Amino acid sequence: MAMVTRTNKKGNKKSNYFQEVNKELKKVTYPTFSTVRKNTLIVIMLSIIVGIFIAALDYAFKTGETAIFDTHAATSVTSAPSATSPGGLVYDDNGNVTGYYDQNGNVVPINMTSDDGGDGAATAPADGGQ
Repeated sequence: MAMVTRTNKKGNKKSNYFQEVNKELKKVTYPTFSTVRKNTLIVIMLSIIVGIFIAALDYAFKTGETAIFDTHAATSVTSAPSATSPGGLVYDDNGNVTGYYDQNGNVVPINMTSDDGGDGAATAPADGGQ
């Protein structure tokens, strides 16, 4: 029995396309399971190695950045004295200065009254609190 196919003026391009695809798929050789497993392990191992390499670079660059910018910041910006260091100030609840810390870390109160009719500005004792 002979196979009858219909053709139109275009040459039936859709059926030719699927026939060609079918012919090409028959030529494909698919990998074996062991080959797929081996290639999968290679991809996983390379991904881990590249991830470790990128993490090491990230750590190195971050450490370098910290070293460069922290050193630069420490030399160009002076920090305020801490509460326990000499020169640190003591504040009340309203934010007013009520004293300072001496060299030993002791609080030295500041006299807020003025006997000479001044504005009562805070002044440190002339002897430095000693």
